[in-house]
Amino acid sequence: MKLSYDAIWQDMVAMMKAHIEIILVVAGVFLFLPMLAQSFYLPPPVMERFDLPSMQALVAYYQDNILSLLGLRLVTLLGAGTLLALFLSPDRPTVGGAIAYAGRMLASLFFLTLVTQFMMMGGLALFILPGIYIAARTSVSDAAMIAEGRANPFAAVARSFELTRGIGWQIFGLVAIIWTVMWIASSAIVAVVGIAAHLLLPEEGAAIARATLMAISPTAIPLAFVLLSAALYRQLSYARSGI
Repeated sequence: MKLSYDAIWQDMVAMMKAHIEIILVVAGVFLFLPMLAQSFYLPPPVMERFDLPSMQALVAYYQDNILSLLGLRLVTLLGAGTLLALFLSPDRPTVGGAIAYAGRMLASLFFLTLVTQFMMMGGLALFILPGIYIAARTSVSDAAMIAEGRANPFAAVARSFELTRGIGWQIFGLVAIIWTVMWIASSAIVAVVGIAAHLLLPEEGAAIARATLMAISPTAIPLAFVLLSAALYRQLSYARSGI
């Protein structure tokens, strides 16, 4: 099977155009605001180098803030699930209906995250490449869970493996391209606006601007991958079913 990067990109753009108002509202409330709150109140330690003290500081950060970070993660999962329900549910739910459905699936989405991350970390421990491959093969697990109502995380992962059979490295290539583009674009925006804010605003205003900017990448990149997951799921499920 040949994966069409162009078809997936066109589908992502079409979803964005068709649902732009809803996407901005849902992403703003469930993705951007939690990241903004973390940037203001729970900023992670700056990792200037990859050494033991830096890793200890990072571990201490998570230990001290585990409950707050878990709460923020659940909110962002609710937002991602809501968007996937809006994009993929055949009954075309309202925003309220999509939020309610994502809420019912929230525990499953959370455990799915744990399962896929555990699999990826195990793969990364085996010379990195297996972890990258597993990340590609599980890339539509969340979309399959929401679209097909697969509340069992292991069933959602199995469905993702079924849909991505034979094209794992093609998916990784697409993911790498989109991640790189999004990272470069968001980093450029943060740098340019951050410099302008530093030059034009008083220190207090510049600090607020920096915290706001720090929430941009953690919002834009997950949003792009929600769109990617939905587009991948639609193309692969249609292809596997012969549509």
